[in-house]
Amino acid sequence: MVQVKTQSAVDRRNFFRVNDSVMLRYQRLSPDTVVPSDRPGEQQQGVDQFVLAARFSSTTQEMRPLLSTIESRSPEVAKYLWEIDKKLNQMAQIFMMQELQHSGNHIRDVSLGAGGIAFTLDELLPIGTPLEIRLVLMSSMVGVKAQGKVVRSEHDPEHRYWVAVEFTDIREQDRDLLVRHMLGRQLQERREQKQAE
Repeated sequence: MVQVKTQSAVDRRNFFRVNDSVMLRYQRLSPDTVVPSDRPGEQQQGVDQFVLAARFSSTTQEMRPLLSTIESRSPEVAKYLWEIDKKLNQMAQIFMMQELQHSGNHIRDVSLGAGGIAFTLDELLPIGTPLEIRLVLMSSMVGVKAQGKVVRSEHDPEHRYWVAVEFTDIREQDRDLLVRHMLGRQLQERREQKQAE
């Protein structure tokens, strides 16, 4: 019974989508380079600043309840820890700024979900094409890295291609960052609608 409810919640999370503008870079992968994103070899090849910045952000979210508990017992220690966390997040922002300056990045309007992303391209990507996707969520300056495969590629009237990519490998923390970002976008859209009425 519980497993059915959990699966239902996961399904709802994967199909919940928002329209957004993000910094997006994609790269085709050959089938033999498609490997889990947390493979041991990543650490041996050096630190990926983009991934590190995303991990800083997810760690901040995980620390919040613990820091709140510490704050109630020892405000000075909590303040010190918050300042350290702030410094780490400033480093993450610098990493993201470096990512934004990369020539392969483009701000694109996308349809974003926890289970995948859809966007327009000038080139045809055949269904089944494996990709590495790097996103910078502009409102929070958080980076998310995932691997995916093209599940839909349609030609539109403006002679472009509408491509849908299903995530096949994404860290759970990165998926949680996406979900929090999407919920924030939804709340922002609702506020804007109320102000317009």
